[in-house]
Amino acid sequence: MKIELIASAFALAAVSAGAIDVVIDRESPAAEADFRYHLSKMSAQTSTLRVGEHPSKVQNQTNETFRLKIEGDKAYVSGNTATAVSHGLYELLERMGCDWIMPGEIGEVIPENPDPRPADCDIEESPSFIVRDPWYSGGTMAVTDHEYREFHQWGVRKKLRGASHPLMMQGGHMWDAIIGMYADVIKEHPEYLALCRNPDGTFSRRGPQLDTSNPEVVKLFEQYIRHCYEANNWPKDHPACLGIGPADGGGFSESPEALAEGSGRIDPMTGELDQTDSLVLLCNRILEDMEAEYPNLYLGWYLYSVHADFPMRYKPHPKIVIVIADISYSRFHSTVDPVSTRIYYRQLIEKWAETPNLKFFRGYNWNLAENFLPYSKLDIWAHEYPFYHKMNVQGSTTECEMSWATTGPGNYYEAALLWDVTSDMKETLHKYCEHAFGNGGKYLEEYYLGLTERQRDSGQEAGGIFSMHRIFDHGFVKWGRKLFDKAYAAAERPEEKERITYMRKPLDGLEDFLNMRELQFDCRFKEADDILLKIIADRQALHDEKRHWNCWYSIMMLEWYFRRPLEDSVKYSTGDYRILYKIPNELPTVFDPFKRGIDLGFNNPYLNDKKWIKTETFESNWAEQGLSSLAVGSVWYRVHVPVDAIPAGEPVSLLVGGVDSLVRVYCNGGYVGEGIGWANAFAFDLTDFVKPGEENFIAIEVQRYGIAELGTGGIVFPSFLFTGPRLEQRAPAFDESLLKILPGGARAD
Repeated sequence: MKIELIASAFALAAVSAGAIDVVIDRESPAAEADFRYHLSKMSAQTSTLRVGEHPSKVQNQTNETFRLKIEGDKAYVSGNTATAVSHGLYELLERMGCDWIMPGEIGEVIPENPDPRPADCDIEESPSFIVRDPWYSGGTMAVTDHEYREFHQWGVRKKLRGASHPLMMQGGHMWDAIIGMYADVIKEHPEYLALCRNPDGTFSRRGPQLDTSNPEVVKLFEQYIRHCYEANNWPKDHPACLGIGPADGGGFSESPEALAEGSGRIDPMTGELDQTDSLVLLCNRILEDMEAEYPNLYLGWYLYSVHADFPMRYKPHPKIVIVIADISYSRFHSTVDPVSTRIYYRQLIEKWAETPNLKFFRGYNWNLAENFLPYSKLDIWAHEYPFYHKMNVQGSTTECEMSWATTGPGNYYEAALLWDVTSDMKETLHKYCEHAFGNGGKYLEEYYLGLTERQRDSGQEAGGIFSMHRIFDHGFVKWGRKLFDKAYAAAERPEEKERITYMRKPLDGLEDFLNMRELQFDCRFKEADDILLKIIADRQALHDEKRHWNCWYSIMMLEWYFRRPLEDSVKYSTGDYRILYKIPNELPTVFDPFKRGIDLGFNNPYLNDKKWIKTETFESNWAEQGLSSLAVGSVWYRVHVPVDAIPAGEPVSLLVGGVDSLVRVYCNGGYVGEGIGWANAFAFDLTDFVKPGEENFIAIEVQRYGIAELGTGGIVFPSFLFTGPRLEQRAPAFDESLLKILPGGARAD
């Protein structure tokens, strides 16, 4: 009956010489419907799709293996599951000339071919990775249901979204969730929370982390695991991997017990105490307690941040599952690149590969904290996925930003590698550009290869926005625009020209971004802010189209990193205020790893700093200057203000444009105040400290407090002295307790 209905729908009697008869050996309803959709758009000839007897079966008995046999006007697709048949149908469509450049109708490449018959073949294929499931991040505030559905469909068409693994970790950053779940218990027992060091050197118990050296905290985790089994109605022998990893960010316990259980090793990327051994010990304890009752329980966490290493003290229980998230390492280089921090990452993954522990990859498809400028994953993926395959990583759940104008080529190539890890980067890019841009493809193929080379060879490591003006320049923009112009002129079909128009948006945004940064560096803040508002408006308009070209986070990051500090810079440099003195980009610098600079007199104006090293601040970044390993402790900058910079009888204030991420200011030896917050601007009233008609001295202490951005530190945005109406308070976050322990500070009245 089913065969008759399908035959009727496709009018079998009308099959002509140009048609193809497709036979599948089992139903795959969603793929069948999509196949018919493509046939209806592809050809004026009538083709058929039916379930029927099959002359060729798959030899490999996996759930995703398909066999495709084409003989003249007959095509046979077989598989052991509906998913396998789906893969085979999409392979057939690709051989008929179809492709899917991105989600939505704009991404469909469906040739209007009067004879859709592909060449004869007999192939059997299985995926290289079991798990192939990239996903959109941001939730409903960033992505609509319609966009989620279109992205899911794109994944199905690219032979992703296949079989899952029964031991994929459920839950990720969990400690803060457990604190919320057992809030009453935590309130009664604050000693369960991490004992954290405050900026002033004191300690206090607080979240979002727990003190897992406390045996009662281990029992709390075990209670949570029992709850999960009960809530899901799982039998106790049900195989499951539950995530019990830390909350996202820092704040780990420094109690004597926690320190005694840890390795004492310093994480080389963050400068913080490594927590990998503590997590291994936590999992080992829970599994040893519970494995008799829950024989198929597995536990996991993200190999990430300060828990991203290989353990030194404890052997991991074989039922620990590792989910690799490579956020702490360079985003511009591949794992096999010997001139990058990723060389350390490669070594630790090789160590994990020697263990029996299951491993999955949870990567990112964009340059974190920057997702609207040109960026390439092509060379990175070309080396990463073969490496992961060799390391026996079972699959990937890449967190994706919905910014296809930037990430399109990388997304396309990642999908190819997840199915076939031997896919060649240049061949895949050629196919992508040819299908997406038609006759204009050769020009954009040149552009994306050039972009990839520029990024890889730039020598930059700092993450997000803070490397982009060091990688790209106006010459790159000019070169890229010529290629886009040629591509647009050569493209023939309207959809090809439309794709080219949108894919050049990051390049156009780069021109605006470079102009904005140059104006910001020159303290022309109003002009810089005007350009920033234009960039934000352009990205908002692109996002509002709801067509996958631009993500909501690109707007949020611009607001967070630039709008707020620029607003303050504009406020205190225009109108009733005017700039008195621009703090130079290069400043005498001393590093204070133990945060004892005040005791060593680094705030003393008479200290001889003539031979101190000078480092760049806002125009460069720490990674570029070889300073990434100095991420903890404080850095001190010394500013000698010229005699003629300070007017008599006028208020004088300092705007620190942005730091990573706590700042303390001293003027002529006296303590003025502090401010804390990553990339925020802070205004300090120096009126009671300055001496008009004399050379004045300012010491700026910056302490990296908490996790900010990769390869950054110290002062990150321009700072300046200004005059105008006196500030209402001396510092943005004056703390009396800090004042008491800092010698040389003046008390507030």
